[in-house]
Amino acid sequence: MELIDRALVVVRPGQLFLEWINEVEEKLDSPEKNKFTLVDIQIDPHSYLVPEQDEPAEIKVWLAANSLKLMEHEFASWCEDSSLWPSLKDPAMLDQWFYVEVFSMVFDLG
Repeated sequence: MELIDRALVVVRPGQLFLEWINEVEEKLDSPEKNKFTLVDIQIDPHSYLVPEQDEPAEIKVWLAANSLKLMEHEFASWCEDSSLWPSLKDPAMLDQWFYVEVFSMVFDLG
């Protein structure tokens, strides 16, 4: 078992993201008959390996600097048409639209 010199960030969709997904599905006339729930969209969240941070405050700085990139990836993974995305100009949106978990110890069991 080897410790990886990286941190792990897990991004889970929140309520605003869920509402956006269901609105997009309606606009696209999706064949999906039921609206999605938080449980549906949180089953397999995205995980990101990020540079190792020595202090918890450092990861907050990294997240603030990279929040727009993370959100772009999250929205694009659901809908490639960026004209249907909300305006992604405010880094604070990451915490408003998603639940973000940070793990500082990552091990490779391979």
